[in-house]
Amino acid sequence: MANKPKPNKPDWSVALDRLQRDLNLSDDAIGVFALQLKFRLEDIEAVAAEAITGGGDDKKCDVIYVDKEQQLAVVAQCYRSKKARNQAPANKASDLNAAISWLLGADLSTLPMPLRSRAVELRDAINDGHIKQLFIWYVHNLPASKQVSQELKTVEKTARAALQGYNSGGEINVFAEEIDEKQIEKFYVQAERVIFVTDTIFADVPDAFEVEGSGWSSVVTSVSGQWLYKIFQQHGANLFSANLRGYLGSRASDSNINHGIKHSAKNEADNFWVYNNGLTAFVLDYELGARKKSGRRLKLVGISIVNGAQTTGSLR
Repeated sequence: MANKPKPNKPDWSVALDRLQRDLNLSDDAIGVFALQLKFRLEDIEAVAAEAITGGGDDKKCDVIYVDKEQQLAVVAQCYRSKKARNQAPANKASDLNAAISWLLGADLSTLPMPLRSRAVELRDAINDGHIKQLFIWYVHNLPASKQVSQELKTVEKTARAALQGYNSGGEINVFAEEIDEKQIEKFYVQAERVIFVTDTIFADVPDAFEVEGSGWSSVVTSVSGQWLYKIFQQHGANLFSANLRGYLGSRASDSNINHGIKHSAKNEADNFWVYNNGLTAFVLDYELGARKKSGRRLKLVGISIVNGAQTTGSLR
């Protein structure tokens, strides 16, 4: 009787096994692994020691990561299935509602000590204005599902409401996301890249000129806000893969440059070009079409905006 061969594990799963084995970690290692890939963290042993809170009375918080330098925080619920399944349990995504409520809303004296110190760190970072992005993740090794997506929409609302009680909470962009097997695979492939978005993108421009140097060439032109908005809606934060600061938010104060950009786009669209500093982007390749009465067609292969993330993100 022939034995049915087991399917080969994807490369990222093998790498996760190695990480978990080498550092003697629980299955919550999948959350730290995703953190490492997404945010290019180097000292993963130190990160794991601080970030993994799962086990015992963790109040549904498996991973808590606070990074003041990158101005972000991550709260994660983790699940690693030993068997192939159609989707991950949606109730574990719902558990993130409880996690956020405990971390941001509960009396600190009611939290167990290991979690209390992490909650204090997160709350202080928010109040001091050091956090601009809050990622709430359900990390697992199964396919994504609509049920989980729906649960995470509620989680995002819970987080936004909880943040209103903090000095700088209203300034924070909240992203409740399902980090499923395909997303981890994507993180793994992207980890060695600078440019994550490798699609071919076209832009119709009024005119352009090229500048060349030793081993490089560039094109200088103008693109419409609609074009910029469209590619940001399609690719999100991946558009800023070579820019670690990314998009830092748009709060309603005159002193905040992002809010000013958004205001000019909405209320003085004709002057938007002159009110903003423009974009600089890395591309893998480009091709500039011939001049016509209607303008020129610019073909881009891959793109990462390294200057102009504020302008781009403010248009959303």
